[in-house]
Amino acid sequence: MDPVVADYGLQGAQFGMQEINRSGAFLGKRYTLVTSVVTATGDVKAAAEKLLEAGDSLIIADLEGPDLLAVADLPRARTALILDARTSDDTLRQADCRGNVFHLLPNWAMRADALGQYLAHKNWKRWLLLTGATPADRAYAAAVKRAAAKDGASVVATKSYESGDGADGTSGPREQLQAQLPAVTHIPAAYDVVFVTDTSNAFGDYLLFNTWDPRLVAGTHGLTAVAWNSQFREYAARSVNYRFYQGAKRDMSERDYGNWLATAVIGEAVTRSGKLDTASIKSYLLSDQFSVPANKGEGLTFRHWDHQLRQPLLLFGPRMLVSMAPQPDTRGAQLATDALGFDQAQSECRNMH
Repeated sequence: MDPVVADYGLQGAQFGMQEINRSGAFLGKRYTLVTSVVTATGDVKAAAEKLLEAGDSLIIADLEGPDLLAVADLPRARTALILDARTSDDTLRQADCRGNVFHLLPNWAMRADALGQYLAHKNWKRWLLLTGATPADRAYAAAVKRAAAKDGASVVATKSYESGDGADGTSGPREQLQAQLPAVTHIPAAYDVVFVTDTSNAFGDYLLFNTWDPRLVAGTHGLTAVAWNSQFREYAARSVNYRFYQGAKRDMSERDYGNWLATAVIGEAVTRSGKLDTASIKSYLLSDQFSVPANKGEGLTFRHWDHQLRQPLLLFGPRMLVSMAPQPDTRGAQLATDALGFDQAQSECRNMH
């Protein structure tokens, strides 16, 4: 019954271009979005090469991790500025970081830390970790274990679940999940929260009210840590969501927000620095003078050690904002938002220079 949307991300970039052109008109600047859409079986590197050959060196990349790295490693892309508007992969901020890539959405470590801080603050420190079968599920699960160690929580058990139809093909996924999830969440150890990592949405929606004991659910479902939610109403976010809905005729997704934010970063850097060349814009993004308004109560800046955008995260239930991270009592980082994810001392990124 859910509509199939083929323009997630793209609508965010188009909306952002309209926004920065509105302000750019007062300053005599005009921005143009050159769009290249590659099919699932298409050649992403060839499409990127074509753009780079045409002189387009400010790139908003709505790509999965492997394709992002393939584009970033192109010889012509070494002097480009690539704004990663989609991924959450920790490895792209750690060992597989690239000096020409800047990351806009929070990574798995930031999301896990945001939830871990809140759960620890509530003294819900015993977690059953339930993970799916995809690489992203396992990567988020590793970040959850890291967050537990940071926040004094305990992962009392780790269980995996892979959903599918019955062997005879007659039992649908709902009946199967309702039968199996109580069993997979029935463990000897006591726990407060089911921390679920199901990035492909294979089974997480069914966890609420289907656990063996009445327990909270957090992670990719239940209480989630996100960069954006269409129900967010603070700090002029209501106006942004409304303007996007008027143009796209649908709600703004987190992926749309990442693409919108990429255009905002470019517009802010050009306006404040007065520079138009890629090298100067990149240098300005890493300077103490740069910050981008993002309707989260503070200007957002990039970490110079891994090019991750610092930002508060929204902790959302199914329909409403529960809290914002980092928590007010966070300690141990010079900037509060550096308590989310990899601080400089924890960074494994060595490819920035």
